[in-house]
Amino acid sequence: MRSQRLVLIVLAICVLIFGSSSALSVKGMGSMPPVPPAEGAEPIDFDHTYMTSLFLFVGEACSLIIYGVVKCVRRMRKLSGSSSLMSEKTRFRTCPHTFLFLVPALVDLVGTIMLNFSIYYVIISVQQIISNFVVVIVALLSLMIWKDYRQRFDVPHAIGLILITAGICCASSVSIIFGDDIGTSKNAILGISLGLFGTLFAALCFIFEEIFLRRIYAPGLVGVGNEGLWGLAFNVILIPVMNFIPDPKNPNKTMENTVEWAYQIRHQPIQVLLICSYAISTLLFNVCGMEITRRVSSATRATLNACRAILIWILSLAIGWEKWSTTGSLVIILGHALLILGTLSFNNILRIFPYCRACNIERYGTLCQRRKRATAGTIASSLPSSQKPSRSTSSDALV
Repeated sequence: MRSQRLVLIVLAICVLIFGSSSALSVKGMGSMPPVPPAEGAEPIDFDHTYMTSLFLFVGEACSLIIYGVVKCVRRMRKLSGSSSLMSEKTRFRTCPHTFLFLVPALVDLVGTIMLNFSIYYVIISVQQIISNFVVVIVALLSLMIWKDYRQRFDVPHAIGLILITAGICCASSVSIIFGDDIGTSKNAILGISLGLFGTLFAALCFIFEEIFLRRIYAPGLVGVGNEGLWGLAFNVILIPVMNFIPDPKNPNKTMENTVEWAYQIRHQPIQVLLICSYAISTLLFNVCGMEITRRVSSATRATLNACRAILIWILSLAIGWEKWSTTGSLVIILGHALLILGTLSFNNILRIFPYCRACNIERYGTLCQRRKRATAGTIASSLPSSQKPSRSTSSDALV
């Protein structure tokens, strides 16, 4: 039990770290000084969302290599790969189970492109807090799909979702109301809209993954790798097409220009470092996230993203991408506070709201019982070891 809890804690920390570095890498690509798109041309911003999304799936596909290495090491050490989670699930088989990840990969591709566009148009802290709306969407979809989730859903979960929504509305409105006082946004309304639509597709990806992972035992590396391969296949088709579709904002340009992208990264090598950071961070972020989905649920995975939003905001202030504005920044802090409070309530970590369902009361107890347990635990931990009751002591031994 302790080892499983430790694994979940490590996975949660990894989701926060690699999720933050992934978002910062994407923002860094578009924040570099403009460079010419061709020899003798005027410098322009680095704006290649479709090529950026390609490397996301390259990173995901590389997880299959890691899985192969881990499997070889376990085989050499003669370690068993069995798990208690496999008892009620079907073991993953390359065919036909690989095709099950086609739909999540397609949905993930659409969501990734929208979220990457969102980062380009709005300040990153606002985009990140908007992305937490996926918690609400995943929870609502889970209520419609999973019977066991409906049976567990209670007052603290509902209040948590309300607080999360309030925090997102509070923080996202800052970029529209205060504008450049907190940071430069190319188009705040468009960025927020793209972010909201992107979270919808991200939530659908989580749900599709859980549908399959409830029936099939697939390690996180295998699941992410299969999604990466399908994503690469979709990108191989999509990117050449985008090289011929005119850009609505500029008829003289196309939606994507691979030659221009190659010229720009050749004359700005730091972009290569950011691309590699994005691919690796995305790989580890998705592997840890899928492991959390497999071990707990997609709703828990989604709520972990709430905690990284404030970390990214602090780093953005330190880097200089955003500015401190007393009123605007305080509103952002209020939004983060509501988001984190809602997340803690939704995940049953902050237990200040009463349960109404009998199954939850039986499992967690009433508010009074929980407070008594917490008080008893505090008193017991403050006692010297000689005064603590022995675990072997029982009523029979005292007779």
